[in-house]
Amino acid sequence: MASRTGAYGKGKSKVEGRIEAAERAQKALRLRALRHSYDSIAKECGYSSRGAAHAAVKRALAAIPREAAKELRTSELEGLDMAERALARQLARGDLRAIDRMLRIKDMRAKLTGLYEQQADTGVEEVARVLGAFMGAAIKAEANGELDDIDDEEGDDGDAE
Repeated sequence: MASRTGAYGKGKSKVEGRIEAAERAQKALRLRALRHSYDSIAKECGYSSRGAAHAAVKRALAAIPREAAKELRTSELEGLDMAERALARQLARGDLRAIDRMLRIKDMRAKLTGLYEQQADTGVEEVARVLGAFMGAAIKAEANGELDDIDDEEGDDGDAE
């Protein structure tokens, strides 16, 4: 009988490995919700790096229902608001370290709200360019009297001249 080893560990099937990975990612997500750093999450959950912990948290977020993700995002934003309020006095004094922290908070807020994500191409700009070019050509054609020629070719349409 062949032993099961490989990426999922000794004696674990692929399904067991996936279940274990999902449970570990859920734990990482819970720790992140409690404001643990990615370095701390990596150490606690056995990830090889903070990047691996971050990726696990992102996977876990993607796997949960949209409403739960919205609640977590709201909670994270409230935490950022609280941190920014705590810096208010230092910011008013012009403390450069506080300003740096505030900028990092704003960066996190922008990431959480999707401000940095590229917006989907709806095609509206291309339609506007095509219509603009068409209208420009029509105005030019009218100015050159080319549209009058089209009316003459179509024949009498009932208008008295």
